[in-house]
Amino acid sequence: MEQGTNKQQSSFWTVKKTEYGWIKAQDAFALKVAPAWFDFVGRLLILGALRYLMDHGNNRFVTIIIYVLSLGIFYFYLQSLLYNFPYQARFSKTV
Repeated sequence: MEQGTNKQQSSFWTVKKTEYGWIKAQDAFALKVAPAWFDFVGRLLILGALRYLMDHGNNRFVTIIIYVLSLGIFYFYLQSLLYNFPYQARFSKTV
């Protein structure tokens, strides 16, 4: 911090909101995150079921192909989900 300046950046924790404002922000967050979270968990469960079939199934070749294909598709899904996740860079410096 430069000497002689008394600038203080507002932090997430020092923002003054009313109770209604906090509830509204929490609701907006939950409505955005919940569908993506349960979609993510569902995909994990599908991959787990495919892994179980691969370990205990009779036709291992087909199960391995399906598992590897699903894992690759899941990788690209996760990459796009995290790339499009709405976040704000709080600690980045603008030039």
